[in-house]
Amino acid sequence: MLRKTLVIAAAIIAIPFVIALFIQKDYLVTRTLTIDRPIAEVFYYVNYLKNQDNVSKWAQKDLDMVKSYRGTDATVVFVSA
Repeated sequence: MLRKTLVIAAAIIAIPFVIALFIQKDYLVTRTLTIDRPIAEVFYYVNYLKNQDNVSKWAQKDLDMVKSYRGTDATVVFVSA
């Protein structure tokens, strides 16, 4: 009885590993979003890190989040924390 139970348990554990050998390993997820604005206007908006809070899910969920900024926004040395 114990041996039969161990064989069944081993088979249940081994089945997902055997199936994983034959499943396709590469996959691709593609999402598209159409922004009906000129490219220059979109670039100007996303170039500023402070604007990213308007679309950030985490910033919208955590209203008590403390944000700090150093430097001039839209420059290479700007730091958002």
